[in-house]
Amino acid sequence: ELLPNTRLLVTFADTKRNAVCAYGAARRLVEHSFGGAGISGAVGAYVSDASIEAAKVTSLTHVPQISYASTSAALSSGFDYFLRTVPSDAFQAVAVAVLIKNLFGATRVATLSSTGSFGASLFTNFQQTAVSIGLTLVASESFADHAPDLSTPIEVIRRSHSRYIVLFCQSFDVHRVYDA
Repeated sequence: ELLPNTRLLVTFADTKRNAVCAYGAARRLVEHSFGGAGISGAVGAYVSDASIEAAKVTSLTHVPQISYASTSAALSSGFDYFLRTVPSDAFQAVAVAVLIKNLFGATRVATLSSTGSFGASLFTNFQQTAVSIGLTLVASESFADHAPDLSTPIEVIRRSHSRYIVLFCQSFDVHRVYDA
């Protein structure tokens, strides 16, 4: 009843959470799907770097793209055909800083972030907000995505004796940080 007399066709491509793969996948979908007719809209990608590359293709071809998980603030401008269903990193980082200060009453906090675009972006936005609302960052350490050894940044965080530790990284690193 929502779309009477409308036939929906579905196709897909795997971005592999990778920017290069996402660009190629978007091009194939836009140019070659359905016998060359292309697509009318795209859903995805999951990670921001992949969504940015796909948006370069979909925006040029005026194909709407909706991401259910990409949070990079870089997607907020320059991509007229991009829409997200989650808040950008900029808003999430502000919310975390305000929550820690106002809900928990924290004044001192430590941060641990990945150096990838997701972790770095969140940390930068968090740091700016934290300073502006009076939170003191007693330790701020970073590590590369998939880093084999997290002992040094973890030890710095431990020595800070901070009751509040904010972690900014991809899900694949969260378990490794907890284990360390």
